[in-house]
Amino acid sequence: GADVNESTLKGVMASPVRMVVSQGAPVQFGAESVASCAPSEKAIGGGAAWIQPGTNSPTQLEAPVTASMPEPAIPGADGATGWRGAGRNLSGVDRAFRVYAICVPKQP
Repeated sequence: GADVNESTLKGVMASPVRMVVSQGAPVQFGAESVASCAPSEKAIGGGAAWIQPGTNSPTQLEAPVTASMPEPAIPGADGATGWRGAGRNLSGVDRAFRVYAICVPKQP
């Protein structure tokens, strides 16, 4: 604890965190989507899931997420503007593909 200068963390720890969601219409095949942060924000994480239409419940059927990554996915960069997800719905029934981005204000 003595080695950490807590004053440098105050800006990050006090930053408001906002979750952004991108969801298309239910589909029976593949889907790809991007959840974008506001221009004054950056993404610090995210994810993707197949959701049962009209709910917030994930599906338990054959619907894999095939990609979940920062947008743009540039190694070593600190400029993620959102989160990209892709997946395949193999269940045979409509499912909604939802992508989440966790956004915080850019630090000066």
